[in-house]
Amino acid sequence: MKKIIRRFLGKRRIAKNTKLKKILFITGMGHSGTSILRKVIGNHYHVFDVLDEAENLYDVMVPSKYEFVVYKSPRKDFDFLVDSHCTDSRFTAVAIIRDPRDVFCSYRKRMGSCDAHVFIEEWIKHAETAIELEKQSYGYSTQYEKMFENNYAGLKKVFDWIGLDSALECIETNTQRKVSINTKTIPDREPERLENNEMFRSWQINQPVKQMSGIWKNELSKATQEIFSKSKKLCGLMENFNYI
Repeated sequence: MKKIIRRFLGKRRIAKNTKLKKILFITGMGHSGTSILRKVIGNHYHVFDVLDEAENLYDVMVPSKYEFVVYKSPRKDFDFLVDSHCTDSRFTAVAIIRDPRDVFCSYRKRMGSCDAHVFIEEWIKHAETAIELEKQSYGYSTQYEKMFENNYAGLKKVFDWIGLDSALECIETNTQRKVSINTKTIPDREPERLENNEMFRSWQINQPVKQMSGIWKNELSKATQEIFSKSKKLCGLMENFNYI
């Protein structure tokens, strides 16, 4: 594992950037707000925003003028991050959690179908990781819903923890700063389901920052709600995050 970390560090070439203060991972289950959180943080003038997923970051040069670098990692176990932090204390992580009922509806809309039982187990793993991460000095967890409440109070807390200012300015910049993920153009409409993942993500991260909570109330069937309610572990975690 340590050899893999050293190879990762070498190919990223970030160790030579002596100005770099933090290497920030945004992690969480898909459709939980990881992309928009990464982009808003990346709007800051001190932050280098890596658009690709973690597995596509090799050989990326982080310019020396930046003090922070941010990218998304969908990992739900943090052995890699623990080893990375031991290798380089600049490695930190923010985990984002979202109401599983909303995540389920969003995922099903994107993929066309979703096995509720498999989904529940996956969400539980991410939630437990977020709880464990917050116990670490190099970790922070937030909830999707809290980021947008009270004039983005939750997002401001994330910025404070990282050591950045200008959270509101970064939100305002989000509508002006257009970025694409390995695509020549940014779609002007939401791509059809499974049409092209990179096109979808390029469209997604350029949408206005807005609250998208509670969609499950109109979209989640009674049968699926029943499956959710029968998982004691899921309900316990949902209660912990004040979702029920």
